[in-house]
Amino acid sequence: MRRGRVLLLMLLLIPIQVGVSAPPVDLGTYESGSSIPLNCSTAILMINGTAVNVTCPISTKGLPPGKYLLLVDGKKYIFSIDELNLTAWWDGDLHVRTYTQLKGDVNANVTISEGGVIIYEGGVGDIPLNLTPGEHSIKVTATYLGLKSSLTLKIVAMPMIDIPKHRFNPWESFIVRFDPTPEKLYLYTPLGEKELVPAREVKISLRTIPLGRYMIKAYSNNTSSAVYFTYTALNISVDLRDNDIRLDVRDIVTGEPATGKGVIKVNGMVLDFDFSGEAILDLNLTPGTYDVEVEAVDDDGIHGSASTELSIGGHLNVSLVSTYYSPGDVVRGWIACHDMPEVKLITPSVRELNAKVDKDEGIWRFSYELKEAIELGKYEVLATCDGVQGRAYFTVTALNVSYVIE
Repeated sequence: MRRGRVLLLMLLLIPIQVGVSAPPVDLGTYESGSSIPLNCSTAILMINGTAVNVTCPISTKGLPPGKYLLLVDGKKYIFSIDELNLTAWWDGDLHVRTYTQLKGDVNANVTISEGGVIIYEGGVGDIPLNLTPGEHSIKVTATYLGLKSSLTLKIVAMPMIDIPKHRFNPWESFIVRFDPTPEKLYLYTPLGEKELVPAREVKISLRTIPLGRYMIKAYSNNTSSAVYFTYTALNISVDLRDNDIRLDVRDIVTGEPATGKGVIKVNGMVLDFDFSGEAILDLNLTPGTYDVEVEAVDDDGIHGSASTELSIGGHLNVSLVSTYYSPGDVVRGWIACHDMPEVKLITPSVRELNAKVDKDEGIWRFSYELKEAIELGKYEVLATCDGVQGRAYFTVTALNVSYVIE
């Protein structure tokens, strides 16, 4: 009995072959045309279900991207053929993207060099390079799982100009930063060009300026950069819709509708309102005359104001195209009345100027050209028609520019 038990234990310790084959050995990823360093004399390569006899080392020449099975001396191997694609472009920063035929976008290792000197090592994406202004030849090399790709970019790096925003109120000053310090620096205004003293930081404070588009341009090493900004305000048009007040709020320079918040005073009554291009205030006004004052600020902090007189029933409403003008502009507006109105502009010094009045498509329109030597400040438009009067107000801003550069 003991001998039989010992024999049974020995049989239990003997490995039993159950017919499960070992998984194939993964040889990795290769580029088409490379060699797989496998130690053998001959092998069978499966290509699209067809067995092809090959010799070692295994040549992958002509193989398209995909996964392949290799049989060597009864053993199975798998490998992949893939291609690493590299794209790169420059827009002030270097942008690098890598992808393969089998995996799509991949995070390859990237090396960037100039003149043989490595200036960046890391991953793909948006890569800030601190390049001096001028022409550069940049070599970008990417590697991923044994795959490699490279390209050379010809880059013209511009001087860097940084401003805090691109829209300013007329009274705002701001800091402009440059990298590197420019060799020449210019400010272009609606009135012309002014050369500034180059510095790493320049404070711009423009007083009594015209509203409009401005540009700062910096020159360095035969290259230049420019940034644009506007000194602007909100133009607020006030009129009646039935017995409600309608406000139209736009950027006075671009004419684009503005979005923000405001406060309106109607005969001493104060109301807050939101606007998105316009606002209609359901006030249910009764017949009479109303002094209206509006203050508004858009989402960028740009301010605007308007004041006018609105009348309901037996009174005259005067509408203006804009509430801000500069010398040389033409003031324009319209009046709804039966007979030809008389329109006068009352200057800040209380002089009376007669506006030109014409009828266009049943509407009386008035205009007045502001000469270059026109008085600055707030004006009143006084219109008389059919025995009643109406008023509106606008402001003339200065044309002369004084620069304070710190």
